[in-house]
Amino acid sequence: MPPNAARDADRKFITLLEAAGVIGVSAATIRRRIADGTLVGYRFGPRALRVKRADVEALGVPTNAWS
Repeated sequence: MPPNAARDADRKFITLLEAAGVIGVSAATIRRRIADGTLVGYRFGPRALRVKRADVEALGVPTNAWS
C-alpha cells in the first residue's frame, strides 16, 4: 500500500472526483446523486463541495436485494 493510501482511506470527506473513483462512476453521476438527494454534499467555502466517503460506499445495493 502506498504511504498516502492509508491516510487517504481514513479521510472522512472526499472530493467529488475522488468519490467517483471510489465507486467507478463519473463526477457528474456523483453530482446527480447530490441533486436527487440520495447523497449529501457538504460545502466548505463558496466552491469546495465534498461528500462523506462512507456515504459514497453506502450507495451500493447488494444485487440479491433486487430479487
